[in-house]
Amino acid sequence: MEQNLHRLLARQVKKNISVELLENPAVQQFISAINDAYNSYDTEYKQLERMFELSSKESFKELNNIRFALDQAAAVFIIDSKRIIQYVNDNFCKITCFPREEVMHQDYIKFFFTPYHEKDFFYKAIETLMQGKVWKGEIKANDKNGFPYWTDTTIVPLLNNDGKPNQFLFISIDITERKNAEDELRKLSLVADKTDNAVVMTDALGRIEWVNKGFTKLTEYVLEEVRGKKPGLLLQGKNTNPNTIKIISEKLKTGKPFEAELINYTKSGKEYWVSIQVSPIINDKGQVEKFIGIQLDITRRKEYEKKLILLERLMQHTSDIVQIIDRNGDFTFINEAGSLKLGYSKQELQKMNIKQIELLFKNPDQWDLHVEEQLKPAESGLLVRGELRTKKGDSFPVEVQANYVEVDGQEFVVALSRDITSRLELERKQEEALQNFKVANQELNDFAYIVSHDLKAPLRAIGSLASWLKMDYEDKLDDEGKNILVLLDQRTHRMHNLIEGVLNYSRIGRVKNNIVTQDTQQVVAGVIDALSPGDNFKFEVQQNLPVVQFEDIKYGQVFQNLISNAIKYNDKEKAIIKVGMNDLEKSWEFYVEDNGPGIEEQHFVKIFQIFQTLKPRDEYESTGIGLSIVKKIVESNGGLIRVESEVGKGSKFYFTVPKK
Repeated sequence: MEQNLHRLLARQVKKNISVELLENPAVQQFISAINDAYNSYDTEYKQLERMFELSSKESFKELNNIRFALDQAAAVFIIDSKRIIQYVNDNFCKITCFPREEVMHQDYIKFFFTPYHEKDFFYKAIETLMQGKVWKGEIKANDKNGFPYWTDTTIVPLLNNDGKPNQFLFISIDITERKNAEDELRKLSLVADKTDNAVVMTDALGRIEWVNKGFTKLTEYVLEEVRGKKPGLLLQGKNTNPNTIKIISEKLKTGKPFEAELINYTKSGKEYWVSIQVSPIINDKGQVEKFIGIQLDITRRKEYEKKLILLERLMQHTSDIVQIIDRNGDFTFINEAGSLKLGYSKQELQKMNIKQIELLFKNPDQWDLHVEEQLKPAESGLLVRGELRTKKGDSFPVEVQANYVEVDGQEFVVALSRDITSRLELERKQEEALQNFKVANQELNDFAYIVSHDLKAPLRAIGSLASWLKMDYEDKLDDEGKNILVLLDQRTHRMHNLIEGVLNYSRIGRVKNNIVTQDTQQVVAGVIDALSPGDNFKFEVQQNLPVVQFEDIKYGQVFQNLISNAIKYNDKEKAIIKVGMNDLEKSWEFYVEDNGPGIEEQHFVKIFQIFQTLKPRDEYESTGIGLSIVKKIVESNGGLIRVESEVGKGSKFYFTVPKK
């Protein structure tokens, strides 16, 4: 039986059970059951041992894979609780520039010293680790050569059986390039925020990561509104040139710097022009990481360009000569009209000097003196007359509007020359006409003197003779003779008044009285008082009539003629004459209205013509000059006169006086 027992069970049976007891069948059955249990446990244990062996090998392989991956991506080192380095990998040596034999079993502080962080930074890290917790953070330190580097570090505490850390595993990823890029980006951001230009930073796909204040000022968008969006989709609109958009898209794909000009739109929809300069940021592998775009608002420049195009077209199509001359007098531009009038080609003129064609500058020093002493001080330019010489040697007079301008430190004269040959001829004729007018005016004055002296004297003699006849022979004359003497006296007075009217009419416009301030209220009151109408006349004069500027005496003459006519021709038992005023925008409109017989519309023009009357002179004593004089006085003082009338109801004469 001992030969079939498990080795451990056989040893115990031999040591503790007697031979006699072994012969007992019940004991034998019990020992057999225990033997089966031993054999079963042995088999299962071997299987478990095999499984553990296989599992350990698999885990070791996975650990090796993890270790390999860490060695490729990170610096890994282990220190004990006394800060002594127990392990470093190749990346640690690569990042810190320390060889492995120099750092093993040394205090890691000697090789991992960092002056860039506050003490509190490390105290908090130690506190976290001593609690058995993992610490993560970014650490800046110096390598063996004193050059700084950055790591994204994870420190894992390794715990003993008591749950306390006895070793610390450091896993550090080199982020020096990223930190340097961020630092450069920060510096760039500080600079970009100081500029008025719009600055945009995008990722490699063109999505906005950052914009400066200039961008917000230009587009009205803040960073929170545009982050993650593409500038083109955000800012371009209906008037943005699709060809320009296509070119920009193609340029971005090349990863090379480029420039473009296009129309963009603000958040509120306002259109503006920008010049964009885009530069890629390339990493060490030659890949585009970001794009930086600088946008310059060129809206005003584009407006100026548009105006310049229009101005150039205008200069090319004007009949005047347009010249741009530099400080030395050399032509830098001349338009087509100038080329044609002077007989030179544009190419010839652009090699010439103003002194060669402008006779005003025959003396070499005259151009410099003209610019320094006349053009420069004239802020609004200078208008002068000159004479230009053509290629054939002829010359023609010009009027020149010249302006001095300075562009980027360079001095220019912009001149617009107009051929005034025809104007001078017209001026000559006008001067000739003026001289003829002066002669005629003198002759008219002489005629007025002759009329006043030579015609009035015989009239006075005739009037005196008629008076003598009436006095000496009235008792000897019959009724017909007496009527003839009365008629002679009337005709003499009419002729005298006619001569006076003609003289007055001729003086209006030729002889100017002083312009004085006149109170219309007082003028009208004086006229009515002087005329002394009968009791059947009622006057209605508007109050607060204005004070005006008008020729002395003649203002009252206008009212006197109009009011006297209203009195003379009124056929009503109760005559009403109204004087008033309408306040217009630029003038006062006065009126004299009566309830007399009225005037037919067909005579509205005739009544203002000289020597024209509507009633026979024997019925109403009139020279036919009064309204002509009124019209001439009003118009010579800048006003207008007109009449409104209805037969049987009366007339209303209006005349205006300018406020200024």
